[in-house]
Amino acid sequence: MVAAFIGTYLALWLQQMALKYAATGIAQALLGTSPLFILPIVVLLGERVSLRAILGVLVALGGVWLLVGYD
Repeated sequence: MVAAFIGTYLALWLQQMALKYAATGIAQALLGTSPLFILPIVVLLGERVSLRAILGVLVALGGVWLLVGYD
């Protein structure tokens, strides 16, 4: 219960700091891609990642690159 409270509090606090100190569009795009960062953990745990998931990650990262790259 303590870990869930601290994790939730920390996640929300970091999200608010990102929105405060970064451009809102960039911060929101990066926050929207947070599920992508679970895939390396899944691979380390020995589970299979489908080709569809990998292609989805590449498309999402390409979109973030387009958003942030043309600054």
